[in-house]
Amino acid sequence: CYGTLSYNDKNKRTIQEIVFPNTVNQIEAASFTGMTKLRELKMPEQITKVPSYAFAKCTVLSKVTFSKNMQSIASSAFLHSNQVKTFSCPKANKTFAVKKGMLMTKSGKTLVLVPNKMKKVTIPTSVKTIKAKTFNGSQATSIVIPKSVKKIE
Repeated sequence: CYGTLSYNDKNKRTIQEIVFPNTVNQIEAASFTGMTKLRELKMPEQITKVPSYAFAKCTVLSKVTFSKNMQSIASSAFLHSNQVKTFSCPKANKTFAVKKGMLMTKSGKTLVLVPNKMKKVTIPTSVKTIKAKTFNGSQATSIVIPKSVKKIE
């Protein structure tokens, strides 16, 4: 766990993979910030929350897979991880779902995160609320917000 204060730590810039043992059930804010070689992330079943800045500035991270037990994902968890192309989440997850490539609440009523590399974003008509920082770091050139959206945090 490195945190933001040691962003310039050369050792963490060589890490390409994180394998969580089943004894780790929690990660803290900014734990893996700045891991510039980390390309893919698969969250283990026992970790249910991704805190703020946990994987911020992971500049080549392109694929994030959440577990079926994921319950909470901070909107700033992947801040400045600008290469994220895809989120995936098992259908068995009771809190989140991925629809049209975007991370939403299971009901589809709240948009949580949009992959930063997604260029054209058309928000589904099921969405009523867009969470704060949903588009943080977004490289979108087009965003279509449907009339169903009542609140943008």
